[in-house]
Amino acid sequence: MPGVEYNEFPPRADLAEVVECVWTFEGDDAIADQPVVPDGRCELIVHCAQPYHEYLPNSDVTVDQSALLFAGQVTRPLTLRAFGPVSVVAVRFKPCGAWPFLGTSLAATTDRRIDLGTLLGQSTANLHSRIMSASGSERIAIAQEFVATRIAAVAGRRDPLVEQCVSLIFADRFVCIEAARRAAGLSARTLQRRFATVVGVSARMLAAIVRLRRVFDALQRSDASNWTEAAHAAGYYDLPQLDRDFRRFTGLPPSAFLASGPGLATSLVSL
Repeated sequence: MPGVEYNEFPPRADLAEVVECVWTFEGDDAIADQPVVPDGRCELIVHCAQPYHEYLPNSDVTVDQSALLFAGQVTRPLTLRAFGPVSVVAVRFKPCGAWPFLGTSLAATTDRRIDLGTLLGQSTANLHSRIMSASGSERIAIAQEFVATRIAAVAGRRDPLVEQCVSLIFADRFVCIEAARRAAGLSARTLQRRFATVVGVSARMLAAIVRLRRVFDALQRSDASNWTEAAHAAGYYDLPQLDRDFRRFTGLPPSAFLASGPGLATSLVSL
């Protein structure tokens, strides 16, 4: 992928239960629209160069992202654009991992990219400057130390029953949400409320997002040689069903997403 370098790093041991990975991206995405495919996870994002711009819904108008931000769950089309070289360091939380970090309900962050200082106040004061003055592995270490310190400061809580349901959703492409709810011993209303708090989306929404991501997993593993085979491997009944979900979450059909070319969006789905 010319001009683009995307790397993932495992979290340090004490963060392994709440952090999926730390990733970095360096590239020149100038004047290239980058439609984002959701993955059911929230992120702490640090822009070490010019931040991305994101399109307002149903508009050609873009707004600047903050240099230091928290990205909530994505459930509707999100398209980014850069106007020059970009450099990103990010912590990708596990589906239930951002709740212990924020210490507040994730529901208010869904479909929002929020300035981290607005969310967490003075605790973020020097984070961006420290990361900017560091390089390479030092930036990754600083970001992880901030996450660990924040979790300790707010005595980050966990919800084992929601985590159990999330594990079932990720493990079974034909998961029955009702069966997962009964296995956790929760009422439908309680499950919905606790998912909104801990994950930021409902169990059914998370299952839909995970199913879409399985399409890219199938293509990456060579389980499928075309979109139809990938759709079946991911749990879709047919290609039109996949096409509807693709448009629902990215605003594009699959072919148009691939035509967007190399950049952050395609790096994040490992195509």
